[in-house]
Amino acid sequence: MKGSIGIAAFSRAEELDECLESVVHARNNRDLPLIVLHQVGHESVDKVVTKWHSEIQILLKVEALGRTPLENINLNGIILRDLAFRYLNSDWFLGVEEDVVIGGDSINFIECMMQQYRQYPGFRGVNLGSAISRNNASESTYSRIRYGLQGQAGAIPKKVWERFDTSQLVRQSSQVGLDAMLERYLKTGFMCWPNLSRYIDRGWNGTHTPSDSSDAYYENLRESFVNISLDQDLKYVEDSIANPWREDCFIYKPLSTPFHSIRNILFHLFHSNLRRIRKILPKS
Repeated sequence: MKGSIGIAAFSRAEELDECLESVVHARNNRDLPLIVLHQVGHESVDKVVTKWHSEIQILLKVEALGRTPLENINLNGIILRDLAFRYLNSDWFLGVEEDVVIGGDSINFIECMMQQYRQYPGFRGVNLGSAISRNNASESTYSRIRYGLQGQAGAIPKKVWERFDTSQLVRQSSQVGLDAMLERYLKTGFMCWPNLSRYIDRGWNGTHTPSDSSDAYYENLRESFVNISLDQDLKYVEDSIANPWREDCFIYKPLSTPFHSIRNILFHLFHSNLRRIRKILPKS
């Protein structure tokens, strides 16, 4: 299976430098195109992109396309995935935010899961984060979890992206995050998660994550993170255990799919109508 990796870069030069270093290390000379979408406006970021230019197969330089940070993040993510699947004909795509560091075996894990589950009707992709402590799980195990996409570092196969209307995603990009837009369908199946995290998020200077670096979200990721050496011959074994990521994070059981599908539709309708009401209410 042919994959590709994408990073959207804007304002965080130091974080981007470390992100690119981790991605290049985890790619480990594989023939996987690295796409960087560089939203221009910060000279320090220009220098980082130039530093890693030889490792970047496709570099896109764009002005801000949206009116808000959320809309820009969404549009950048849509462009990257559409480019990977439509024009590079990738079988899977890994999106990594610029303030994330991924573990050394993370791409190896994605390749193994994509190969193993590609024919499974319920397979929706791979998430790299976990909130499980290193004391409670093995670094070689993973779970099948009914959940959406971890936008900080998650991979989906082409068949999943093709379920969505890109123009509709663009229209919704000012209202809600891309991961939330994909969530309703992704939750009808499962995402494969390493039981110990393969990424660290440093997004306390970001737009939609906690602003306190000591928040439990970041602490749990750090406590769970493992950065496995690439010279290890690691075999991944399923050991599905409950992940305390979020309350709606469930171990995948195929027979419960109808229940969760109806549940997700109801939640989607509720939140969609709530957003519409908020838009028409007068602002104080």
